[in-house]
Order: sequence, then structure tokens, then C-alpha cells
Amino acid sequence: MPFIVSRVNKKIDDSDKEKLRAGYIEKIERILGKPRSYIMLDIQDNCTLFPKGENQPAAYIEANIYGNRNNTGYAQLSQEVTDMFNEILNIPSENIFINFQDIPGFSIDGNFF
Repeated sequence: MPFIVSRVNKKIDDSDKEKLRAGYIEKIERILGKPRSYIMLDIQDNCTLFPKGENQPAAYIEANIYGNRNNTGYAQLSQEVTDMFNEILNIPSENIFINFQDIPGFSIDGNFF
């Protein structure tokens, strides 16, 4: 199960949130082979983030992913998510931070994996 938390320090309108949602789903399914039914997304705007200690547009993304201890696809996903945030929200790529974490187990619908 991928659980992706995205925090940005600017307002995101509903149209751009939808573009991010659709982009995440397409990339996770294609690159990681994870089914849509297991994807959870949290997109937060107006967060307090100071990249390099400065007041600049920024994104901090936590990608919590189950069952990928070899980090397969992370480099490609990282590049494509960075490009997506740059294109949709005009956040400079050097201010987009992504933290990948392997989840050893998770539960959905009362079932533990």
C-alpha cells in the first residue's frame, strides 16, 4: 500500500489537486505496479515550509510504500513526481524533497499484510 503525504507551502486549487491525484495514481500503478485500490493520498496546502531556511515555494513528500525493500522504481518515481510538482505548481525542483520509507506491514479493511 502506498500512502503518499504531500505538503506544500502555497495554496493549491481544486483543479491542481485533481491533477496531482490523477498523476500520482498513474505513476504509482505504472512504475511500482501497485493497484489503485490500495493507494492512499494526502495533499496538504498552505503548510509552513522553509527550504534551505528561506521563504520559497517548496514541497515535502513522504512516500510510505509496502513491499519494496529493494527500492525498485524509486528513482523513476522521484523524477516523475518532481517534474509533476514543478509543472503543476511551479515549485522549483531543488525545493522538492521526497522521503521514501519502506513499510514492513499494513492493514486495510481489517486485513493485515
